[in-house]
Amino acid sequence: MLGGVLLVPACGGLLIGASFAEDWGWTDVRVLGAFAIGVVSFAVWVWRERVVPEPMINLRLFRHRKIVLTTVATLAVGVGLMGTTSLLGPVVLQLPASAPSASACRPARQGRRR
Repeated sequence: MLGGVLLVPACGGLLIGASFAEDWGWTDVRVLGAFAIGVVSFAVWVWRERVVPEPMINLRLFRHRKIVLTTVATLAVGVGLMGTTSLLGPVVLQLPASAPSASACRPARQGRRR
C-alpha cells in the first residue's frame, strides 16, 4: 500500500511540472518544486520497492534483457499510436474541402455517387 502512496506524488509531481512549465516558465520555483517532489518521491519509491518482500513492480525483472526490450517496444508502440491519433487526426480533419483526403472525412459524402 505504501508503494502506491509513494507513486502518486512521483507521477503527479512530474506531470504537474511538465503541464504548467509552459505557463509558469521552466525555471519557476513551482515547476522546479514539482519536479523535485516527483524525482525524490520516485527515488524513495524505487528504494521501497527493492526492500519490501512483495513489491508492486518487481524491479529485479528488469535485469533480463528480454523484459526490458519488450517493455521499451510496448512503450514505443503506445506512444506512436497515441501520437498519431492525437496529432494526425486534427491535421487531416482541418484540410480544405478541395484536398482529396478531406472529402473522405465528411460523413455527408459517404455513399453518395456523382
